[in-house]
Amino acid sequence: MIQRRPLVWLASCFVLGTGLSSMWQGTLLIMIGCGLLFIGVPLLLLMRAASIKLAVLCAAAVVFGMLNYVYTDLRNTSQIAEIAERFGAETVLEGVQVTGVIDSKVEVDGDRVSFVLRIRQMTLEGKAEQRVLDEKVMVQVQLMEQAQQNAAGSWQRGDALRMTGALSRPATARNFGSFDYRAYLRLKHIHYSLRTKGVSSIQITAPPGWNEQTLLRINDQLRAQLGNQMSRIFAAPHDGYMKGLVIGDSGDLDPEKFREFSKLGLTHILAISGTHVAVYVGFFLWLFQRLRLTRETSLLIVIGLIPPYVLLSGASPSVIRAGIMAMISLYALRRQWLKDGLHILSLTAFLMLLWNPYQVLDVSFQLSFIVTVGLILWVPPLQRLLPIRSKGIASLLSITLVAQIVSFPLTIYYFNQVSWLSLIANFVLVPFISLIILPLGTFALAVSYMHINAAKLLVWPTEWLNGWTFHLIEWFNASRELLMIWPSPPIWWILLYYGLIGLGIAHLGKVRPGAQRIPQWVSEEETAPLMPSESILKHLQPRGRNEARTIVRRISFLLVIALTLFYAYNPMFYKQDGHVQFIDVGQGDSILVRTPTGKYILIDGGGTVRFSKPGDGWKTRQDPYEVGRKTLVPLLKQRGVQQLDLLIMTHEDQDHAGGLQAVLEEIPVHAFLFNGTLKENQPISKLFQTAIGLGIPLYAAGVPATLQMDAGTSLTFLSPSATFMNNQRITKMDEQNDVSVSFLLHMKQSTFLFTGDMGVRVEQQILDQLASKPGGSRVVGSQGIDVLKIAHHGSKTSSSDTWLKYWKPQAAVISVGEKNLYGHPSPIVMERLDMNRIQVFRTDQQGEIQMEVTDAGIRVRHKNPM
Repeated sequence: MIQRRPLVWLASCFVLGTGLSSMWQGTLLIMIGCGLLFIGVPLLLLMRAASIKLAVLCAAAVVFGMLNYVYTDLRNTSQIAEIAERFGAETVLEGVQVTGVIDSKVEVDGDRVSFVLRIRQMTLEGKAEQRVLDEKVMVQVQLMEQAQQNAAGSWQRGDALRMTGALSRPATARNFGSFDYRAYLRLKHIHYSLRTKGVSSIQITAPPGWNEQTLLRINDQLRAQLGNQMSRIFAAPHDGYMKGLVIGDSGDLDPEKFREFSKLGLTHILAISGTHVAVYVGFFLWLFQRLRLTRETSLLIVIGLIPPYVLLSGASPSVIRAGIMAMISLYALRRQWLKDGLHILSLTAFLMLLWNPYQVLDVSFQLSFIVTVGLILWVPPLQRLLPIRSKGIASLLSITLVAQIVSFPLTIYYFNQVSWLSLIANFVLVPFISLIILPLGTFALAVSYMHINAAKLLVWPTEWLNGWTFHLIEWFNASRELLMIWPSPPIWWILLYYGLIGLGIAHLGKVRPGAQRIPQWVSEEETAPLMPSESILKHLQPRGRNEARTIVRRISFLLVIALTLFYAYNPMFYKQDGHVQFIDVGQGDSILVRTPTGKYILIDGGGTVRFSKPGDGWKTRQDPYEVGRKTLVPLLKQRGVQQLDLLIMTHEDQDHAGGLQAVLEEIPVHAFLFNGTLKENQPISKLFQTAIGLGIPLYAAGVPATLQMDAGTSLTFLSPSATFMNNQRITKMDEQNDVSVSFLLHMKQSTFLFTGDMGVRVEQQILDQLASKPGGSRVVGSQGIDVLKIAHHGSKTSSSDTWLKYWKPQAAVISVGEKNLYGHPSPIVMERLDMNRIQVFRTDQQGEIQMEVTDAGIRVRHKNPM
């Protein structure tokens, strides 16, 4: 097999080496690489799968891939970091004056402008020294007036820029497994961000002539012009949808529509990919054939037309892959060279990673190549096995099945959800959108430049069909039970999955449906002789045993597949320890609890507090940051929270309740517990309406009450205990801090106390209540509790000395935003904690804090070690 496809194996080994270097570094990488080579090369020779020469070349390809990545990574350094180190500024360089060239499209979104700047010169305020640089930074400008939007909208790639701002390192991941913005920018060779307010300190000069950015500048202008033309002929929300579909510009796509597509695994439709390139190439080949051009001339012209289309469509890894493959395929067809799709794909992967090895970490690159490999290898054998007479339907079904099977591990690794209806949705909608809506939209755009009214004759049926598409997608997503949440699997599981699927498809490829079984002792070219029945039975016995062994092997294989999928779906099934995770949601609270039996409790959901004034509507962004949707829900899904057995909202302030709206919409909740009050505002009203609409039971917490979650986990509520809790009607309250739900969490032999934002007065009320009850002073034993969640983010209005001395916590956790405007935690509270010898963990300094509750005690880890 290897001997027949040496290029495929050499390219695969090169990709393997690149991938290994992206995951490990230093001594560990050398050890893994040596181990792989010392095992892999002898294994190839022992199995006679490759000659000595080819085995050595494969080993060399692995090493070359590793060295190519390491070389690129070692050169990915920052000159600005060296300057900052010289002046002792580890995090922020204030008053930096820079001169450079805009190196990307300028994005204007509400009151924010962002683009990449290639710095040429830099001067520090108060320093006479001027440094000549060549480094990219991410620029973010906060606009102060609506008129500044128009000014920023005229900036373009290639413009010379002079500005003053503050240079700082991009933010890192604050939670385990969350998005790391700094690492993301580093893969783009960007190490610093430059921030400023307003445009008064920015001077823009158009380029005097041609430079290295001119071609891309023209391409940006053309894409913007096409997008504007699309908005002229299509009404919202169809314009944003058609922009993404036709020219790959998803900037104006409705975020809610994108999420609906995402749930069904249809986002690949909204990105330019191989389908678009195939339609583009096929159209021009058909056109040139009608114009009676020679075959060689047609192929040569189309090869030249592919790079402009790749640029015009955004040049994502998937369209680059499709474009390079199309160019190689057309050239090979013209010269009658390589005709094997795997060879062309392998050469494409090699060229792309040789140019930029960081692309191996791009999800678009990974999905594009792995799905294409699957389609090339596994569609033909699967298509032969399908009992469908229509070749077109069999082909479409096999392509859809293979694409779903092959993309499944990466889908759950990156997106953590799969819909049972995804296969049907892709089978129905992908060809419908690709073969009907895409051409209609493209022709409408082309015709609009000749006659706008004629184009609208195509726009009307396109929008009508889009409407039905959106309705169908909403109908598919209506049932939440059909959407499965999967935790992100480990890398070894992904490799095991592909190995098992490869074995399964290879076995199916050997099966010939409809073929008659002929005993081994009878030639296919002769008639079976008449034999006594005993002789027939004698010859049939081996066949029966072989069939039994085949059945056993198949059942065993299916069992292994089932166990593999079960482990991926519930990797914590055999874990008998509890977990309490204090998620870093900035200035707010959110705690995820997993009991030893696998039940999940979410306490608060954080929230983004916004202060807006009348007339600030222009500041609204296309898809503004919202902690629930952007941080909390992705983390819950990534950790395999398929349902929440209990959701506790301690009180209704935005920094505790704001993120819960996204949680209710995305994750099934069995019970919703709150403080029994109502803070009248639009977000809270919407939250309760959503809960009622989804049929989630609402419970008002009260004292006394104890909730038994499982044999080893219980909740004992301490507050609220005011008289309004005895009323049948909900009490309206704007001031929510002192009616926070507080409770003790008993898990195994450990105890946690959660306090919301309650103040000193309520703390004393709870202590008085406990003291008035028989045995109340011994509610937690003489040794106190293990962990106290400090109330109100460490505000001086909470955590009195009396409170701390009563509970005697071994450790305290303060959930607080980094560099918050409130001065939390208060130095007074920190002093009290220190005097009581309480170990303190803070999310602003250490990021997420995770505590594993075992029979032996509590083990703690945090995201950012101090």
